[in-house]
Amino acid sequence: MKMKPDNSSTPKQWAQVEAYCLMRYATDDRSEEEVIWNSRDGATPFAITNRTGMKLMTHVDWHLDEQMAPDFVPPEGTRVFIDGDEDGTPRLVVYGSAAWKHRVKQEVAASEYRLNRHMQSGELFRKLHKITNTRDSR
Repeated sequence: MKMKPDNSSTPKQWAQVEAYCLMRYATDDRSEEEVIWNSRDGATPFAITNRTGMKLMTHVDWHLDEQMAPDFVPPEGTRVFIDGDEDGTPRLVVYGSAAWKHRVKQEVAASEYRLNRHMQSGELFRKLHKITNTRDSR
């Protein structure tokens, strides 16, 4: 299945050229190949292990990397690079797995926190604005 890249964004928009790219990894003998999505604006490892952890796979055919939108949804079962927990080192997880769902829960919680803080600051601004306007009209 061919997945279309998001042509509205260019690599210059991101800090890393491989940001949000679908990238090909393969064993030296090309007996195994896999397309992995980098779900972040971060560098990716040059080499990883295959799904069984028995063979080394390297990033190949760089010219075929396809940049996707940050909200791209890969097919279920696709391996995906995500940010590491604390040090930012990328982790490789399977889309739809428990590790992926944990990441999504963390992002939703962080977004809700930011939205809540934004709403609170907006309410505070309105209150201060109201007090200021009341004083000025006297």
